[in-house]
Amino acid sequence: MNAGDLLDGSLPSNAAFKEDIAQEAAQIAALLAQNGCPFTININPFLSLYNNNSYSVDGIFFDSHALPVEDGAFVYHNVFDISYDSLDVVLENAGYTNMEIIVGAIGWPTDGDIHANSSNAQRFNQGFLDHAANGTPRRPNRRIEFYMLSLIDEDMKGISQGNFQRHWGLFRYDGKPKYPLSLSANAEKLSAAVGVQYLPQQWCVLDTTIVDTSTLPGSITYACNNADCTALDYGGSCNGYLNDTGNASYAFNAYYQMQNQDVGACSFNGLGHIITDNPSNGSCEFIIQLAYDSSAALKQKISALAVALMVFLVVL
Repeated sequence: MNAGDLLDGSLPSNAAFKEDIAQEAAQIAALLAQNGCPFTININPFLSLYNNNSYSVDGIFFDSHALPVEDGAFVYHNVFDISYDSLDVVLENAGYTNMEIIVGAIGWPTDGDIHANSSNAQRFNQGFLDHAANGTPRRPNRRIEFYMLSLIDEDMKGISQGNFQRHWGLFRYDGKPKYPLSLSANAEKLSAAVGVQYLPQQWCVLDTTIVDTSTLPGSITYACNNADCTALDYGGSCNGYLNDTGNASYAFNAYYQMQNQDVGACSFNGLGHIITDNPSNGSCEFIIQLAYDSSAALKQKISALAVALMVFLVVL
């Protein structure tokens, strides 16, 4: 379930399942209890911020200096603990004291929204990882089990909920960490994949010498329907760094690289041409595709890393 499936009582002690799902949720909890299974909840404060422009940033981050929230004998300094303990109260009121709780999804994206960037992601994720070892006010000194969003970005994931959906990854597409992150207090920072090879340093951009650009809108639409252009929209890493020509070039290159730099993929009705000078600007990166053999090897390494990371978190 999602944290939004609980009534917003502001305080955990007032928490309850929303009326429209209360009966089904109670049945699910009973089934889980009968079989000794955990209750899984997704807690993503970023989504609350994204869906509500007036949502206060105070209390989202674990190093926040927001005023504490008191709930009887319990004191809260972040919204994660409030959400987690709200479920604890609901389960306890239903007679399932100390039922195991697993956080099914938590994280912070790095692109696709004004609040989605590496700085905020590093701050939130590192804060959560450090916090997870200590439990919550109602469940102190109990390590929180969780699944973190996400190992790598998913450049073709649906974006109906927002462009940020493609950018939850801790690692870039080429296996480089997006920002420094330690999985535990004594662990080393995440390290980059080694031996990664790229296709030649060349990019597909809009040919500004072409006079007839009547097919340009359709070409951009085609490119972005078949590649990832979410960095171009408001709040994205390329928004504000590129003009109209740059936006078209970014779209062309995204498609061209996805097609492994096939020459025909830079045609766009004669509007595209290939250059060897990197057109990246500021935080807006025009990527180079991985070499095919390197890409296949990287997928194997990432699969192995995913298994190792899962084992590491389970052992913790």
